[in-house]
Amino acid sequence: LALGLAGALGYVAYAKNQEAERLLQEQHAKEDAEAKLAEEADMAQLAQAWKLRESDPARALAIAREVAPRQPEAFEVHALLGILLDPKGPEAEAKLAHLDQALQAQPQELELLVERSYTQIGLKQLKEAELSAAALSRLGDAGRVASLKIRGEIALAEDAKQGAAIQFEQALKEDPQDAELFARLLELLIDLRRYDTARQQAATFAEQHPDDARAHAWSARANQRLGRNPIARQQAQKALELDPQSELAQAVLRDLPRVRNDPPPPQRDHPSGDAHQQTHAAIQAGMQALKRNDPAGAQQALQAALREGPLDCVPAILDRAKLAMALGRPDFADRDLSSPAMAKADRAHMLAALELHANAKAMLRQTDAAEALFTRAIQLAPDDHDLLHERGHHYERTGDLARARADLEEALQSAPKDAHYWITLGGILHKLGDDDAARAAFKHALEDSDPGTFRGDRPRAEQALKELGGS
Repeated sequence: LALGLAGALGYVAYAKNQEAERLLQEQHAKEDAEAKLAEEADMAQLAQAWKLRESDPARALAIAREVAPRQPEAFEVHALLGILLDPKGPEAEAKLAHLDQALQAQPQELELLVERSYTQIGLKQLKEAELSAAALSRLGDAGRVASLKIRGEIALAEDAKQGAAIQFEQALKEDPQDAELFARLLELLIDLRRYDTARQQAATFAEQHPDDARAHAWSARANQRLGRNPIARQQAQKALELDPQSELAQAVLRDLPRVRNDPPPPQRDHPSGDAHQQTHAAIQAGMQALKRNDPAGAQQALQAALREGPLDCVPAILDRAKLAMALGRPDFADRDLSSPAMAKADRAHMLAALELHANAKAMLRQTDAAEALFTRAIQLAPDDHDLLHERGHHYERTGDLARARADLEEALQSAPKDAHYWITLGGILHKLGDDDAARAAFKHALEDSDPGTFRGDRPRAEQALKELGGS
């Protein structure tokens, strides 16, 4: 009996151990499957970001930043951050580190090698950049051309302009389709006073890219410096036909001697004051016209403000973009706010620009870019509830009501007495089908909020509450 009882108890214990082992294996298998699914989702996001890196770099960068903590070893994370981080800002060192990490996995990836070279030049690591250029020169035709361009930039960083011109000219022989390099070389040749060479290169540029205004504008400048004024005039006018904002063509026409019946040169509508002051004046005139409810006058002022072309003044960029947005021209605002000059903006100007740019992108139906800009602004100013409200509106317009609700509820945690926020939330809740919560939100706006925060939408709240059966 004792032996039988011991055997039975041993069997029970064995069975329990087997069951526990089976359950543990199932749990591990479930966790492994979940981890695999999460990793696959992250890699799918990174693949999407890789496709977006040129068409929507802000969105691609946002995805890479989001996935990086979860996939710290992924090649795609380091490659994207290496390509997309600003090579001239405070993240330049981090950019270089990511590029080095990615190149350990794929040491012959052309795009990464090129990006690393330019980053090294920006960081004044010229010997390292030369080594990168040497590595590129061994990667076929594309690598050889990239190497020549990088050696030209290294020469410029060393103030060896003649050497840079030689490298750029050689690169163009290899790749005559590179319009940006043509423009870079022509500016350098004019600076070196090699006007005849510049004229020849500009003619080749025009043959390769007949619709690029820069080809004709640089040709005009070279001919003007050579004293060939009639042809310089024709080429400058051709450039302005292709791009009415071409500053170089406008400058050439100003520098040419006037002839009878010549139209006045561009950007000289007013005899006093420089072009930039005229831009500021035109923007202010446009804003005043809007206040007078004079849209035609505002449109005319905007056209005058656009004559200066690309701006280097951050306040002027912001003001002109605001005027353009007020007149329903988000394309103009988008162009201004994408200016490299915005890199000089202080924190306050940058926040204003990000919000304005996000709204411009939203009007242009570039929803992913708009979301990325709103999110970047919120990251810079996490306590700014107006930014949350604006992003919530964006989500509402795009139909992402769950995230719209989350943003408005978070904004109301910081500003619980803002009637406008409650009214916006009420509208979102109604669209979600939660009429009880919507009714409560509208009542809160009308009964428990600061009267100064309605922003003109009290009648909307009253009408909505009436339709929902509230009082």
